[in-house]
Amino acid sequence: MSYTVRPPSARNGPSDQLIATFHFTVRSGVTVQVVNAGDAVSVYVVMNGNINKRAPLPTRHEIVVDREALQKMDARAGELYLAKEVDSGINGSGVIGTFLLSKGVPTDRYDAPVAHSVHDTESVRLPVSSLIGNTPFSVDDGQPFPIYGQMTLTWERAAPAR
Repeated sequence: MSYTVRPPSARNGPSDQLIATFHFTVRSGVTVQVVNAGDAVSVYVVMNGNINKRAPLPTRHEIVVDREALQKMDARAGELYLAKEVDSGINGSGVIGTFLLSKGVPTDRYDAPVAHSVHDTESVRLPVSSLIGNTPFSVDDGQPFPIYGQMTLTWERAAPAR
């Protein structure tokens, strides 16, 4: 995967220096490389499925979604559910189909993972011109995502001539 990050404004003059401040945390088998792309930065992420250590699934909760719960989530979905209940009574499933639908639909819900690591306070601040491919990043197999992090680009403006 690759993407390009650009600063929020253009260079004012040839003496302006683009500064990258970033930190990335990855799981084993994932690498990230930050490279000078002129007045921007290219970020390359490589995932090796042979050595990638996948995070365990988050905590699972079994829930039953009935018509009322579905109606609260999405009124149109609730109407469709009710229509299916009515349709099942007309088209042969009769009482059994209506009874089964009235019990709700069992489903799983997972806790949303939270990106966090003991390395979160670490960051690198470098002139973009010095980014030559040896990108520092942290490896933490205790965090739930293959990669997460942040990057900002800012200009260090040259002092105006007097």
